[in-house]
Amino acid sequence: MKKIYLISVMLLMTLGAQALPFVPTTDPQAATTKWYFLKTNGLYIYSNESKYYDLDVATESSTDNDYLWCFVGTEATGYKLYNRARQLYAANGWNVNDNGNGSDIDRVETTSGNNFYIYYIMSRQKIYLCYDYSEGFIGSSAKSNSYTVEECNMQPMVVTPYNQLTPINFNIPQNSNDNFGNQGIFSLFDKSRTTKWCVSGSSSWQTITVDFKSDVPFIPDAYYLTTANDASSNPNRNPKAWKIYAKTNFSDDWTLLTSVTDGQSAGLGTTNMTDYKFNLNGISQPYQFFRFEVSQIQGKSGSNYILQLAELQFSGKKASITPGDVNGDGVVSGADVTALYNVLLDGATSNGNGDVNGDGVVSGADVTALYNILLNGEQTPVIDTVTKTYTVNGVSFTMVEVKGGLFLMGDPNLDNYMNYSSRPAHYVMLSDYSIGQTEVTQELWSAVMGQSTFYYSSSFGYTNNPQRPAEWDVSWTSCQEFITKLNNLTGQHFRLPTEAEWEFAARGGNLSKGYQHVGSDNLDEVAWYRDNSDSQTHPVASKRPNELGIYDMEGNVQEWCQDWYGSYSSEAQTNPTGPSSGENRVIRGTAHNLNGSINYLYRFSLTPENRSTSYGVRLAQYTTQNKQFTQ
Repeated sequence: MKKIYLISVMLLMTLGAQALPFVPTTDPQAATTKWYFLKTNGLYIYSNESKYYDLDVATESSTDNDYLWCFVGTEATGYKLYNRARQLYAANGWNVNDNGNGSDIDRVETTSGNNFYIYYIMSRQKIYLCYDYSEGFIGSSAKSNSYTVEECNMQPMVVTPYNQLTPINFNIPQNSNDNFGNQGIFSLFDKSRTTKWCVSGSSSWQTITVDFKSDVPFIPDAYYLTTANDASSNPNRNPKAWKIYAKTNFSDDWTLLTSVTDGQSAGLGTTNMTDYKFNLNGISQPYQFFRFEVSQIQGKSGSNYILQLAELQFSGKKASITPGDVNGDGVVSGADVTALYNVLLDGATSNGNGDVNGDGVVSGADVTALYNILLNGEQTPVIDTVTKTYTVNGVSFTMVEVKGGLFLMGDPNLDNYMNYSSRPAHYVMLSDYSIGQTEVTQELWSAVMGQSTFYYSSSFGYTNNPQRPAEWDVSWTSCQEFITKLNNLTGQHFRLPTEAEWEFAARGGNLSKGYQHVGSDNLDEVAWYRDNSDSQTHPVASKRPNELGIYDMEGNVQEWCQDWYGSYSSEAQTNPTGPSSGENRVIRGTAHNLNGSINYLYRFSLTPENRSTSYGVRLAQYTTQNKQFTQ
């Protein structure tokens, strides 16, 4: 029996039974201070000055100081949040700019478990912080978000960056200059400006570490240190003793690649802006994560000293890539599903290992390719689109068979606030099913239901065309009545699609090419929407179909799904059907009266009785007719 592994990237630390889920400190600069990752809704919170609220979220932790928080205070005074990179307290929501003495600093309210709430005071009232995808971190009067922590074992905080020049931790682009004549130069710092760190008030040397990640795994053969633009006048700022570590996967232990005890003797000179090469011999293992650790510089004055470099680079050869080996560990396994998930969330469309199908970009199509490798050992799936046509009361309609598969459901782009309800993105495995080639037409609805009322008809001054999609009478409840009558007339088991089935079909199923819209990057080619519809519906199948030969999954009318509406979970799922109960039903897609900034990933929720000129229906059915669907 073939197996597929669905890997969840949710890693939660189990904290022991204690009064607090964290160890507070009274001095964030103390060597004993405990540093933590702060989490909510499975996302890691970090300081980002480019964001309006100074904060951002990520799906993966990082040892970058921006991700690290401590809790300052006592039970009597309360606990305040302190960010390691900014060396400031969070205040008045998520502005990381308070000196710790303001009345509106963020404080922690603990619970009986390992979770806690964060709030600040405004007009003598507690304002609790919640996360809103469309607005960022904002205040809320309700306790809608709780928080957890994960401990991060870090060195005492003694490093103060002079400039905001720390492109460190897992986001290092490949150097395209290739200025050493070697294949694949991987850069850490930007040579256009010098990086400086100041250590003050220290009687002994303090270890400074920088972690980073290359865009793809590679086998390093040398590294280069570029001296600062004033190295000749400040030779004591050069590093003297350093080590370089590496690992293939984020969860691996660090492997020591080299250790230098005297940089000057090893060949590090003091000429301004000069590249000094250090060979790495005998390495055959590809690595993607690196640590540069400096334990001493050439000299210091009293208890203060400065370390500065212009650039750190590696040269090497990219590891040969086995199709499907996304994480570069030499085998194709369920761990690569998680790795590909992270590549897609990071938006790294040029990641070499993530391009499983070899089309030059990383997209949803690579999820399908990886799925086929795991199940069948095939890199490229071979799938024929099968259709079947039914006739009821003289009106014909066609169903398209959709081969099941694994896909990333939802929007992994955290910067797209329009699709905030489509997060977190999560893996879904679907069985085979069929879905309507078109939306149910006015002609088919009338053939099943008898005389019906449609807004876009001569009754309301529009040209009659029975091939327009059915609308106006089409609520979720009336769809159930329509389907019951249709099944009685045909002896089939038609139903509404689940939300997951709808989205998989919209994406193009296993044939998806990762388009921005359903079947194209050009919305006008595939959809009737506000800019081209003349504020009315149009006959179905009058635009280009998607990869599965399905029409109008964007534009014309929105389409009801079977599911009750609910928030997404980050957990991988198989054939999900949504919550077991609720108040609103899911309706997906866009419509003739909506603007082009809303795409097929946007989720809507409406009461089952809601009806409109922009709400329609598309049929679905199991390909095996002995299956029943109830919800």
